[in-house]
Amino acid sequence: MKIAILTYGEFRTAEYAVSTWNVLQTNHDIDVYVHTQTESISKNGLEKKTIIENDIKKLFPKSFIWLEKRDEFENDTLPRDIHMNFRSFRFLYDKLVKSNKTYDFIIVNRLDTTLIISDVDVFLDNFNKNAIYTLREELNHNDTFLQDHFFMGSSNVVMYLLKNLPPSEKMIQSHQDFGKYILSLNFKNLQSKCLSLHVRENQIEFLKNTNLKEFFEIDHQSILKEITKLETENNR
Repeated sequence: MKIAILTYGEFRTAEYAVSTWNVLQTNHDIDVYVHTQTESISKNGLEKKTIIENDIKKLFPKSFIWLEKRDEFENDTLPRDIHMNFRSFRFLYDKLVKSNKTYDFIIVNRLDTTLIISDVDVFLDNFNKNAIYTLREELNHNDTFLQDHFFMGSSNVVMYLLKNLPPSEKMIQSHQDFGKYILSLNFKNLQSKCLSLHVRENQIEFLKNTNLKEFFEIDHQSILKEITKLETENNR
């Protein structure tokens, strides 16, 4: 299967987050489109690292890379996207269109998040081609909160979603407005045992010492609780 991964955003924990992306360990033909900044800053603001293409190639040998200054968004035409996720969605969609490449399946996920798909090969052989896969299948109009850093589906579904993303002035409340947009689409919203969560610096040791695949197959809610506990204890 021909797969495109569109990834973007904060690079500081990418080394540890990307190591969990089990789809990269399959035999599928995967191209990765990367949009990130030339400088990564730690949470405390004291540690800085200059990002070069070789840093990204270590994570994704087969990748197309666009690096920009951290403040490059200030040069965007008004009205600008308030949320960098949506800005990168638009950017990567444009690059994907200009590539003239065709894909069977597209994954959109931030660089600083985990990504585990349970029984990934079985899933890819049987996924619903008319559905968008998010992290919350029970999304509804009374509660539209939806994590905006991850979604995936057939090329037709994801390209339609990206092409028709609402203008910046309608994407002010990041999670809620993204959830509303998903609900407005004529696609089924499914979850399919996929785990994607932000990796913070205080969680790295936990991730390095945990067999995430085994943990996930036992009870993926357990790891969510552990990560939440770490975030609460360290206020990150």
